[in-house]
Amino acid sequence: MRKITDPKQVEKWKKESKIDQYFDTEGLDFYICEYSAGELLCSPNESLTDIHFIVHGKVKIYNIHEDGSLSSISLESEPVILGDLEFVIENFATLFVEAHTEVVSLVLPVSRYRDELHKDLRFLHMLLSSIAHKFAMFAPMHNQNTSVEERLLMYMETFCADGILTSVEEATMQLRCSRRQLQRVLKRLCETGRIEKTKKGTYRMCNAEEC
Repeated sequence: MRKITDPKQVEKWKKESKIDQYFDTEGLDFYICEYSAGELLCSPNESLTDIHFIVHGKVKIYNIHEDGSLSSISLESEPVILGDLEFVIENFATLFVEAHTEVVSLVLPVSRYRDELHKDLRFLHMLLSSIAHKFAMFAPMHNQNTSVEERLLMYMETFCADGILTSVEEATMQLRCSRRQLQRVLKRLCETGRIEKTKKGTYRMCNAEEC
């Protein structure tokens, strides 16, 4: 991990990510953290103390069970907010967050601004939205009482822009199934007209009158 405090670089990423839209509080100082692919941003033994806004790259969220097996929880691209749960519940950490690609995060030092942030309505609404999104994503995707087909359709409808699936890899991680399982389901849904393949690795949901 490389920490950068250069004001010009910080300002560049702030403008590109439009980070100020999340705050009523003015004059907040951020710093940058750069991670190489494979580096951990946090783990159950080392929780986040600051709030990270992933402004470039992808992170992989996963859990390691007692038997050593690994369950991938999510593969997120920007904008992703990390440290939201830790802001509400100090020292909260149950999952691993790993840089899947090179990652750049804008980091807000919580200890310096905690009092102001507790009064910042725009920030608190953003925090609530981020936490709600995580729960909305995790719960249905990992309910093993539903079929892969049901979870896939729910995922495409809820989390894919315009109902278009563009990454089979990300979908397998979200749905906790194998690539082979997912390919079988995609093929079956194409055959039944629920979705259509628009190009290699890309599928979209169909309206009744379309497919």
